[in-house]
This record gives sequence, structure tokens and C-alpha cells, in this order.
Amino acid sequence: MDAVLGTEWIYGGSAIATKLVAKQSAAVTYSHPKDALVVCTPVTGSVLPASLAITGGTDGTGAACTAAWAYSYNPTATTRSHRQCRWCSATFASNLIYLHIADYTPPVTPKRTISGITMWAVESSAGASTFTEDTIETTERLIPVATVATSCGANPAKILQSTTAQSVAFTFKNTVPLATGQKVIWQETTTAGLLGWKIASIPTDSVTCTCAGYTTWTQAHSNGFVRTSANRFTLTMPDRAVTGSDVTCDAGDVVCTVNGWNSQAAPATDITATCFACDAETASAACTKTESATAGNTGMGVMNYDSAAIATVTYSQDGTASTTNLSIKDVAYVPNSKNARGRLSFKAKDTATIYGGSTTLAYTFGGQTFGADARCQIFNEDSSMRGFPGDTMMSDRVSNCVIAGQTITLSLADSRADFYVAVVAMDAWLASDTNSVTGTQTNFGVSTRTTTGTADDQYKMPTLTNIALADNKAKL
Repeated sequence: MDAVLGTEWIYGGSAIATKLVAKQSAAVTYSHPKDALVVCTPVTGSVLPASLAITGGTDGTGAACTAAWAYSYNPTATTRSHRQCRWCSATFASNLIYLHIADYTPPVTPKRTISGITMWAVESSAGASTFTEDTIETTERLIPVATVATSCGANPAKILQSTTAQSVAFTFKNTVPLATGQKVIWQETTTAGLLGWKIASIPTDSVTCTCAGYTTWTQAHSNGFVRTSANRFTLTMPDRAVTGSDVTCDAGDVVCTVNGWNSQAAPATDITATCFACDAETASAACTKTESATAGNTGMGVMNYDSAAIATVTYSQDGTASTTNLSIKDVAYVPNSKNARGRLSFKAKDTATIYGGSTTLAYTFGGQTFGADARCQIFNEDSSMRGFPGDTMMSDRVSNCVIAGQTITLSLADSRADFYVAVVAMDAWLASDTNSVTGTQTNFGVSTRTTTGTADDQYKMPTLTNIALADNKAKL
């Protein structure tokens, strides 16, 4: 299957004058009443919609095929299939059968080939019969389109070095739809020598992707974005499991954001990268920019690298490292009359970016025991007494609170840390002048931010003897 003018057989093209070619054992003339040339497809998602005008020959002036005739049958006792067929008639001077299709829009397919067409040809005088079924793919592949200078994008423009919990986005502007199994590739091309993206690995489930026509990727689909080397990231288009369509993304922007970008020390020199898209052939995961641009059926490109209008993007990785430490504030312990049971409250401070469902905060209160009866509650701030829990529970902020030994671990369900933690029915306050509160924030299973390692700068657990030195950071 190809365009009458081969150069028009373009991926994502439309209204193309097309020829459908099949091969017979010898020259045939479909003129006898017992002769048959039948072209059939499924009804749903047909690659030859019923509205097409199909004629014999190569120029559109031959005998017209019949209108599509729809029928159904039961391939098994419990399923029903729906198909449609056309009957065509023409004289061919060779063993090649040519049918002309006017204004054809090729379907978007993973390999840039077309299948889903069954052709059955019977020529009674010679006793010849040929059959080609739906699973057979066309020989010709659709021609890729070229990337342009603005096809690649990055955000932010400058990545902080030696800093955790950053979000770094990779963007690809696709001017044509992308299909299941196809690859979008961001490849470093720094002229002075490859430097690599300074990230050790992508934390599990930390990537979120989106694209035109599909804005609600599942986490499993987003995990198709992988770091295949220090110089290359690859996104595999997921299967949306839509009957009759292989399309994953419409034309627009593909954006994949690594939310757990924990950077390493970086060189002062910026890196340059290009981007391109390859089809779903077996070897496409390793598709190079050269292979994406290779002409003919041996190439792999969907949107190919174009050396004349190079698509590039610059990544700066030498941003000033963040020195912010995790902390805690508004610590208050309220005992009962006998100081045997009490209520502790506090609020998180200086957290890194929080990802609901993937962030935990663990605070360890040095020397403190909470007791088996201690329970955790989440409140808003008291509107009349700032720095203390109020009366409204904010259960949507935290999905779980676990008290174990000296540590309280919060599993965050929301991106906000504007709540107060209240621990009730706990043991007596056991702080000493040397005890501190230490903590760790974990994003996507990776330690992201901790309290300072300098003991003198850590949050001190106040007692009656050191409260005057607490700089109003705590209340008793």
C-alpha cells in the first residue's frame, strides 16, 4: 500500500491518492460471473472506512468497487464479529492487482505499516485463487515527519546541583499523533563532549506524564519513561486499550516530569540535547537519531532527527545547591493534673516539595517514649490561639500516622503541610536539656530532606530549665 505519488505517503497525512496492491500468480481478468475480487475489513476501526471511493486500476478512472456490505458472524459460541466487504472488478495486464483509493487518510499505527485488510481473489478461467488475511502488514512504511528547532523543551532552565526533591520536565512537541509502543527519545548531543544528566537514578513511581488527548496517564504508563543511560531518556508510548485505535497521544505536547530528581554535583558547562520519535519495531528502544532519519522502509522514524533544522534544548545543571533543612515548629506539651498523661502537638517546617501519596515525614523525639496508648490526630490551626491545634480535623492531609518508639511517621495524602499533629494519651514529657528533634522527609521511597546534622542547630526539646533558651520556638 502506497501513495500514487510515493512522496505523499506521509505519517499523519490525509487526503492522499493511494494505491492498494496485491499479488496474483499470473495476469488476471475479473470478467467472468464466477470471478471474484473481494476486499474485507472489520467494521469497527476499519482501515478502509465504508465512505471511501475505491476503483480498479491506479488512476481512479477504473470500475468502481461496490459499496461496503456489512455482515456479522459467530467465530465462537459466545462471541460475534462484524465485518464489511466490497466486490471489485478490473482487468490487469500483470500479476499485480491495483486498486485506487481517493482521499485516503492512513491510520496511525505503531510500526507505520497498515494491516487489517483481507483480500480474496478468484479467477475462474485459470483456476487461480489468492488469499491475504488481516494480520499481513503492508510492505511500505509511512514516511516520517521531521522535528523542528522548537520540538524539544526543558523545565526548569536551571537545575540545582546537589539538591534533592526537584521536578525536572522533558517536553516533546509532536506534530503528528503517537501510537502504542512508539518511542520518544531525549539524547544528549553536547558538541564539546558528553557530560550526562547528573542524576543517579529515577525513584520508582516518581514520573508523571501527560500529552494531548490523554491527560490521565496511570502510574504504570508514566513508568515507561526511563533513564537508559547517563546521556539518554526514553519514553515508551503506553497502550490505552481503545478498541479500533492504536493512538496514545494526539498532536500536541508530550511532557514527562521527574518529581524525584535528586541531583548530583554538576559541571559548569551546560549540556545540549536533541529529541526525536521512533516507531514500535523491536529495535526501536535503541533507535539512534541517524536511524530515525534513515529513508525508506529500513528507517525507524516517526518524527525524525533533522540535521538541517536541529531540534535542541539546553540543560543547565549548576544551579546553587539548596541548603534548607527540615525542621519542626510550635512544639507544645500539655500534661494533665498528674503529669502522667498528656497531649503533644507540633507542626512540620521547611519541608521539600510534597507529593501526596508518595511523601512521608518521620520525626524522632530524642529520649521520649509515647506509650502503647498514644494516638495521633490531625488538626487545623486554632484561629484564636496561633501555634496550637484547633477544633477541625484535617483527615484529608494525612493518610496514616504511626507512633513507634520515639518516632512519629506521617504518610501525607496531600501536597500541603499546613496541619498540626496532636498526640493524645501519651506518656509524660521526658525531654532533657540535651535532647533534640530530628527528622527525615522521604519522597518516592528516597530520603529527600533531613534536619541539620549539627547538634547545636537542631530543634531542642524544651524543659522547664531550658525554656528560656528556646527562642520562642516551643511552648510549654
